Amino acid sequence: MVGKSLDPVFTFSPVNLPRSVSSPAIKQHDVMTRHCRCHCPKRWILAFSLCFMRMCQTSLRQNMGIALVCMTQTPDDVSETNRTQITAEDRLNRSSTEFHWSSQVEGQVLSAPYYGFLLTVPLAGYLDRVMGSRRLLTLSLVAGALLSLLTPVLARVDPYLLVVNRALVGAVSGVVKPAVFSLWVQWAPLTEQGILTAVDYAGSNLGGILTFFVSGFLCSIPFDNGWPFVFYVSGLLCLVCAIGVYLTVYDSPDLHPSVSLAEKELIRDKSHDADKGKIVRSLAVWAIVIAHFCHHWAHAALVNYLPMYINDMLHYPIAESGMLSAAAFAGSMAVGLVGGAAADRMQKHVRLVHVRKIFQLGGALGLSAPMLLLCWLDMGHNVVAVTLLVVSVSLFNLTSLAYRINSLDIAPAYASFITSMSSTVATALSMTAPMASAAILKSKSPEEWRSVLILIAVVSMAGGLFYVIFARADPQPWALETSYDVTVCASNVTPRHRTRSLPDDFREPPGTCVVLSVRRLQSIA
Repeated sequence: MVGKSLDPVFTFSPVNLPRSVSSPAIKQHDVMTRHCRCHCPKRWILAFSLCFMRMCQTSLRQNMGIALVCMTQTPDDVSETNRTQITAEDRLNRSSTEFHWSSQVEGQVLSAPYYGFLLTVPLAGYLDRVMGSRRLLTLSLVAGALLSLLTPVLARVDPYLLVVNRALVGAVSGVVKPAVFSLWVQWAPLTEQGILTAVDYAGSNLGGILTFFVSGFLCSIPFDNGWPFVFYVSGLLCLVCAIGVYLTVYDSPDLHPSVSLAEKELIRDKSHDADKGKIVRSLAVWAIVIAHFCHHWAHAALVNYLPMYINDMLHYPIAESGMLSAAAFAGSMAVGLVGGAAADRMQKHVRLVHVRKIFQLGGALGLSAPMLLLCWLDMGHNVVAVTLLVVSVSLFNLTSLAYRINSLDIAPAYASFITSMSSTVATALSMTAPMASAAILKSKSPEEWRSVLILIAVVSMAGGLFYVIFARADPQPWALETSYDVTVCASNVTPRHRTRSLPDDFREPPGTCVVLSVRRLQSIA
């Protein structure tokens, strides 16, 4: 039970000030920072661990996209045009189809993970507080691995058991985003949010590369029809990752056994108390939510149907379809990493809100424009079509430097809550993407594929425009109500947020500059 507020508590830490200001505190901070850089910072170990974790989680969710092509399509049931493109090896390894599912059943299988997301995303914040991010992510990986290993057995028993299995995969994956944001609230310095989260999110693209590149070859294994190995590899990879996450991820710098004092000084702690009603009513938050939904919807349609489009419309065999899909995600990862570094540099010259809007609009246009060009491209221009697909998926990842980390700008202490909220809305509505695509693609004709591509482009641009109009990047008033920082040099006090005042008797020796973090603590009965 929350009681009355107690007196503010004052804590001190050195602050980066211009070089012209000389003080013992700043000199000590410079020495500590240089010492920290001589060793591998724990926040970067965390970033690469989360990158590997996202790669495995993405593989669990996306492996069905290309596996479904292997499971339901064979040389005997493709068109005459496609039949000429299928290799002799494909004919030998997959001489008979194993499943005869309608497009509606395929749509249910592909959309099932989004139903599972809805079960756990709203609870992710609570589970994170109870279990801690480290345990929650580890448990998610282990559960996902077991479900992946069971997928071939359940698929062969009944397609609706497969739907339940995929829904559970979505459920165990739904805790990932809020848990990761909870970690970055504790670990990410303000000046490194862009590049650290870019490394983290690069795992999603690595997962796409791994899934689509390797799965095409796994389907060609001349044993058990090949496709079950897609799920076996994903499951085993997740088990290995679970061990790595448990050994390297810690919920906060204070819990890490070997983090240096210098690195702790670079990481600001945050308070956690706000009126949730004000968060929900904030247009800046809804800019994140709408952008998240539009990105998630377009991404869901792309991930689930990109291999099918390459196979059906461009007539590439399964292995090459996987390689081309992987190339798109490789480009996406490269754009994300380069964009992360560029975003951090741009902040020195451009207002942060403009940086976020530039990247969001760039990502939306980067996807929509090539998609629309692809709609009116004449048949037979396969090289141009593949180039447009790779460019569109690659540029789409620019949004990872906008809405995805914007909650850390407007309310770092409540980033996990905002992410849970936006993930819930995005997931609830994005489950319609595979179903809508399946409803349109009844015969998978060029006209039907054109309708799907136009729909993806329209949704992407709608999210980009809404974000550009309503997004903000400065801390919102409701996020500043329980904590603030002031810079103190000698006996002069300069509040950063003039919502409270310091004690009149507060003084520091001349030549000393520190940051004063003022927090209102709540008594808990």
